[in-house]
Amino acid sequence: LLTPGFSVSCIFGIYIFGRAMLRKILARREFDEVIIRATITEDMESDEMTRFVLVKLIHQGSDVKAEPVHPSGSNILSSLVRADGYLMLASKSSIKKGQDVGVVITRPLSANFNPQ
Repeated sequence: LLTPGFSVSCIFGIYIFGRAMLRKILARREFDEVIIRATITEDMESDEMTRFVLVKLIHQGSDVKAEPVHPSGSNILSSLVRADGYLMLASKSSIKKGQDVGVVITRPLSANFNPQ
């Protein structure tokens, strides 16, 4: 499996293409993903390409906020470390601050993080 050179691009390349290969090899329809509904904390838009936006989840009472990790970019490995998950922003689309989004969880969340 060949992937782009930058670390974050590489991870998402493996996620997209590697998962498809593994599903085929293992004869599985899908792999389980944990998706949490959250409210985005800032406006975002994409250009011609689909964007994978790394986010940090913030649990405030009964609300869960998804805050984009900054700085971000395909070469900033520390953004992966700070993120709890990601959301996918389709090409030529936008998300407005306060909008409900689905965040795919990429690591275990702390025991006190328990959105209902």
